[in-house]
Amino acid sequence: MNTIFFDKKPRIIGTGTIVGPKESAGVVGKYVDKTLTDDMFGESTYEKAECKMLSYAITKAIENSGMTEKEIDLLISGDLLNQIISASFAARDFDFPFLGVYGACSTMAESMAVAASFVNAGYYKNIVAATGSHFSSAERQYRILWNLVTLVRHKHSGR
Repeated sequence: MNTIFFDKKPRIIGTGTIVGPKESAGVVGKYVDKTLTDDMFGESTYEKAECKMLSYAITKAIENSGMTEKEIDLLISGDLLNQIISASFAARDFDFPFLGVYGACSTMAESMAVAASFVNAGYYKNIVAATGSHFSSAERQYRILWNLVTLVRHKHSGR
């Protein structure tokens, strides 16, 4: 087992959060930047809402850090959808490079680990590490995937 030590001590300098009413009602509620009352966030689909939420959180993290978008060197982000679609579409809202990661439930930890490693190595100075997940888009994603796997299994069994 290996431990990574960062000699340059990368640190978190700003955060941005957006949640629904259930998350806000919990113990983390006092730490969030925005609580939605509409889980569609004014959009026509859950996926569009997730993308808009992620863009909001990225913008808010930059704002809360006291920096501007021009000072950001890289965005490392992902989500729980096929082809990290929400993160990829959110990245189009910004004028800095995007590195997509997919680790399912570990996506935020993965984003932060890669960002800290890049900063420590001196490859980049300022990186936004982000992840997004909307309960309705992720739930539909995995329910549909399970149905497809079941369907394929039946076709191969000769039924």
